[in-house]
Amino acid sequence: MAFTNSPLADQNPAYRSPFYTPGRTLNGVTYKAIDCITLHMTEGHINIPNLASWFQKPSVRASSNYGIDDYGNRGMFVEEKNTAWTSSSSANDVRAITVEISSDKTAPYRITDAAIESAIELCIDICQRNGIKKMYWIPDKEWALNKQKTHAPGEGVFTAHRWFYNKQCPGEYLYTKMAYICGRVNAALGAITIGEEVTMKVTDIKEDGVYGVIRGGAQPVPPTPPTPPEPAKIVVGSKVTINPGAKSGGMNKTYYGKPISSQYANGKYVATVVEIAMHNFTGKQNVEEAKLDYPVWSWVATSSLILV
Repeated sequence: MAFTNSPLADQNPAYRSPFYTPGRTLNGVTYKAIDCITLHMTEGHINIPNLASWFQKPSVRASSNYGIDDYGNRGMFVEEKNTAWTSSSSANDVRAITVEISSDKTAPYRITDAAIESAIELCIDICQRNGIKKMYWIPDKEWALNKQKTHAPGEGVFTAHRWFYNKQCPGEYLYTKMAYICGRVNAALGAITIGEEVTMKVTDIKEDGVYGVIRGGAQPVPPTPPTPPEPAKIVVGSKVTINPGAKSGGMNKTYYGKPISSQYANGKYVATVVEIAMHNFTGKQNVEEAKLDYPVWSWVATSSLILV
C-alpha cells in the first residue's frame, strides 16, 4: 500500500521538519504499512506554526508526523512515508504515525475537548487510508508491544511514549482518555457497535474479538473542567481595606503588635499599598506584609487586608 498524507492536516511545506529518517526501514526491515498510532502531549500550549518552528531547531532534533493545537487545528511536519523522531524508540516510530497534541504545561497535562475530537478524526483517517480495520488499546506495555508484533493483518495498536522512555508523556489526562479514543475510532471503523461496552483486564485478554476497548462505546468526552482563575493578589498600588482588629507589624519595635486604630481598621477606610515585603517574627516565618500609605503608615499582614 502506498503511503499517503492526511487531507485533514495543513500540509504547508514551511512546516516540514528536517529531522526524520527517510522511508520506513529499520535494521534492514522495510515496513510497507502503518500499524501503530502514538499520541503525545506537548507539555505546554502551542499553535501549529510554533510547533513547526520547534521541530526545525537543530538543538531539538525531534519531530512528529502531525500536530494538533488547542482549537483542533492540525499540521503535518513529516510525511507519512517517512519516520518521525518522536517516541524515543526507532522500533515504534518506524511503524507508527505520531501526533503531538497541545496540552497544559503541568500534570495532569490537560488537553482541550476540541483537540481530543480532532485527534479522533485524524486517527480514523489514518486507519482508513492505511487499511486498518480495528485498533487495540490496553494500558499495559508488555501486552501492547507483543500485540504490536503479532496482530493480524488489518489491525493496529495504540502505543504510549512513556513505555519507551522515562517520562510522563502522553500525560495522565490523555492516557486515561485512550480507551475512549480507541472506542470512538473502532466505532467509526465498524469494529464495534456504537454504545457497545467491552470490559477487560490484562489477564482476561482473548485473541478472538477483544478490541482493546475499556468501556469504549460512543460515550461523550467528559467536559474539561474550567481552570479556576487565580485569586487576585495584593501588590504595590492595590487599594485595600483593613479588617477590624488588625495589628501593625514590620520591624519597627515601637509599633510592632499594636492594634491599628479603629479609625482605619474598620473594613471601610481605603488605603493604598506602597510596599510589599516578607517579615520574620518570633514563632512566625515569612509573613507577607504590606506597608500602607499615610496616615496609616504601618506594615499590616496581607491576610488582614481586603482588596477593593
